[in-house]
Amino acid sequence: MGFRGPEIPKEFSAYFSVVTVGGSTTECWRQQERDSWPFLLGQELEKSFQPVWLDNAGFSGNSSWAHFLLINE
Repeated sequence: MGFRGPEIPKEFSAYFSVVTVGGSTTECWRQQERDSWPFLLGQELEKSFQPVWLDNAGFSGNSSWAHFLLINE
């Protein structure tokens, strides 16, 4: 679906998993991935949780309803 971040790990259930959902401020498409707030959040979470998998599901221009549908899919 074009999410930013690593692929789902093979042993997914062993990971503390986070998916960020939102619009342009979540997608951060003008920034390198390493400079986006979801990536930086993932690095901070790794200080307290091991292992961490964080995926960025931000889409510019989506409505709250579209985000709701994305979460439910």
